Amino acid sequence: MPPHICLSNRLLRPRSGRSVGLVVCLLIAAAASAQPTSDQPDHPTLSGSAGVAGIGFYQPDRWGLVSAHINNPTGREQTTRLIFRFEDQPQRQFMTNTWLPPHTRRQVTVPVRFGKVDITEEHKTATTETLLTPTDAELEYDRETGLVRLVEDRALTAVMSDNTDIDDEAITVVADIRSRLGLPRGMAFIAAERSIRFDVGWDGVKLLMLSADAPQIDAAQRRSLKRWLVAGGTLLVFADQVENHTMQLLLDDAWPVQVVDQVTLTSIQYQRGPQAATILPGQRPWADPTVETEQPITMTRLLAPGYDTLLQVRGWPALLTRPIGRGRIVVSTLGGRAWTDAAAEPAADMLSGLILPNAMAFATSKPKDAAQTISGQTGQQFVTSRIGYKVISRKRIAMVLGGFLVVMIVLSLLWRLSGRLELLAPVGVVASLAAMGLLITMGNKQRGSVAPTVATIQQITVEPGGNTAQVVGAIGLYDSAGVEVSLAGAQGGWVWPMPLGQTEQLMRLRYEDLDQWIWPQLTVAAGAVRPVQFGASITFEHPPTMDLAFGPEGLVGTINLPGGATLANPIIATQQANLAVHATVVDDVTKLHASAADVLPRGVYIAGGLLDSDEQARAAVLSHMLDHPDFDRPMVMGWADPLDWKLDVKPDLAKTGSALWSIPLSVKHAQPGQQVRVPWPLLSMQQVVLRDQNVGLNLLPIYRPDTKTWLPEISGPSAFVGRFVIPEAVRPLKITAAKVHLDMDAIGRPVRILTLRDMKPVELASIINPSGPQAIDIPVDQLDIDADGGVMIAFDVQNPPNFTPGSAKSSDIWTIRRFGLEVTGAVAEGFKSPRLPEPQTPER
Repeated sequence: MPPHICLSNRLLRPRSGRSVGLVVCLLIAAAASAQPTSDQPDHPTLSGSAGVAGIGFYQPDRWGLVSAHINNPTGREQTTRLIFRFEDQPQRQFMTNTWLPPHTRRQVTVPVRFGKVDITEEHKTATTETLLTPTDAELEYDRETGLVRLVEDRALTAVMSDNTDIDDEAITVVADIRSRLGLPRGMAFIAAERSIRFDVGWDGVKLLMLSADAPQIDAAQRRSLKRWLVAGGTLLVFADQVENHTMQLLLDDAWPVQVVDQVTLTSIQYQRGPQAATILPGQRPWADPTVETEQPITMTRLLAPGYDTLLQVRGWPALLTRPIGRGRIVVSTLGGRAWTDAAAEPAADMLSGLILPNAMAFATSKPKDAAQTISGQTGQQFVTSRIGYKVISRKRIAMVLGGFLVVMIVLSLLWRLSGRLELLAPVGVVASLAAMGLLITMGNKQRGSVAPTVATIQQITVEPGGNTAQVVGAIGLYDSAGVEVSLAGAQGGWVWPMPLGQTEQLMRLRYEDLDQWIWPQLTVAAGAVRPVQFGASITFEHPPTMDLAFGPEGLVGTINLPGGATLANPIIATQQANLAVHATVVDDVTKLHASAADVLPRGVYIAGGLLDSDEQARAAVLSHMLDHPDFDRPMVMGWADPLDWKLDVKPDLAKTGSALWSIPLSVKHAQPGQQVRVPWPLLSMQQVVLRDQNVGLNLLPIYRPDTKTWLPEISGPSAFVGRFVIPEAVRPLKITAAKVHLDMDAIGRPVRILTLRDMKPVELASIINPSGPQAIDIPVDQLDIDADGGVMIAFDVQNPPNFTPGSAKSSDIWTIRRFGLEVTGAVAEGFKSPRLPEPQTPER
């Protein structure tokens, strides 16, 4: 009621006093304000269309976040349902229920996922539709449409900074690296207070650069960020800007860093750290580049036990790293200008190799991702093979056929004695048809007896000693009669039902809380397998442990998995080749042994002769994952029962499946004097590029270091120089024996095995007409081991004898498949645990 109504009403102003009238007027005004006016709705409304949230980028077949503002103009509590969908894919809806106090405005965030689509010049945006409805009725309060931008950046980079000039220097470092790698300079900027709380909000982000001094992020935001890191993300921290206690709060035990002090430098000379050659093989020749600047650059001097040092400045770490799960933490202790100066280009190359490995391949191809392999078509084929009827047992088939044969023999003997053998033919036909009918009936009965089933394949990736594992995989839902299934999570993770075609029914994902969601009423067609992808993080009360060391026969030790799990068909997978592992279980501890004789042939992923159906299915998965592996460290892999990640399936279905554990190989250092033998797949190989040196070899590009593959066919003479890195666990090593392993077909060609001394080739051995795998003993007195444990070995494939120009034939084509070095020796004195420098007087 307008105020003038009260003022003009004389009945409200009695002569006895004005207080009564004033009270009545206020009561009437309050009542009037609670009544809706013509321009004020009596229900919640949307304040514009759904906006971007999280990283603000949306990639095909990836998760993202959207947010909407909801107004409640009424004087009563309201509970609404926010529904979000893409116009091109309306069969998928994402929703959440929201409680609204009276006269409030709330921002609500919903995880969404756009399906597979090819991004073209005409298709760079997606039209969105946001609906606001009550939770208990099929009504519609409000509806808004909008647009979001679709991108396809396989090296997507996010930034969390304070927007200061110093932060801009750090941002320029990453932008310049992206530009040099052929990637767009654009990045996603995330305000700390609006950081991501949903785990799926980080999906697709490869790199997060952190330069904010003390980002105020809550427990849910810290948890989601750490889960993303364990799942395979890379976190770049500029320690000269981020406060140390912030990192300790964010990463817990993964950040045991102690800051000593900060200094400012005008002259920065980069020196390679002790782990540079191991972490980043194949870097350019190093010459200690120096940056000179008039404007001082800040350096934070720190102690970081457990981190690998790749670059040092004045004896202090300048670039450090450590793996965490499938991800990696990278730390720069220098200000941004120390990396962008032209003189620092070799150092920036090392930083680039850490934060965006294989980024050049991202721009032109889709590199294989083990997680996507096991949750994609390969995993779906595996779970489908685990579902379905079993064939009739051999015993039952033998009983039917044996009964048929006995009947025919008995009848033939009886009719032979009675002289009625002519009856044998028609009776035999009837008996054979009866036996066939019986087998068909038994088969149909066996097929119809398949119970409703949920089959699972998981890949579990965890660091030795780490208590958080990343689990990804595929699920198959089956019911011979058809059923509606609900999938719900109560402890995070995500599930994505795969599309079934253009006529797919409506599916809704409803979020109840950050870690609580449900896909209700998913249709499983009769007799068909419903494919589903999933991912989750699992925390162990007792983390896995690994106690392995090199000995005279190879690698020996133990591995202990959470819950007493044991590994079946274990292998050690490397970029070079795969090693079969002999495993025995004693008191819930798995003892492992792998020797040089256990190298698996190409295309073989499980040791043994005749594989059963389970082993064949496992080998098929490994063949897709390990054909061109995406990991940069040897991995212990083996099969066990699936882990329970608290996925609730209703109605209850029979469960079957397998889990593939993937644990980075961790080997403790051998004692001085210990005799060791290192199988050749465990010596990493790096291509040695000799562009400006004439070493007398025909060095052609026959090897691709980005994909770790050789050219399939080579027609002319060519040489290759490799640097084989002895594992740090046996360094310094006094080599007593060495073998070159060569898998090559070069019919009619002589091949020399060489080493380089003072950049001059020295012949170690020679073979003629190589065909297939060979182990070639080489003299060890000619081998030089560099400071980082590297040994240079080369092969030189020459022209056939009596070769003349123009006489080349198709039979002169040669191929190479494997090239490796095996070493035997004794661990020498002189090993020291990595020790960081003592604090020094600050330099100004």
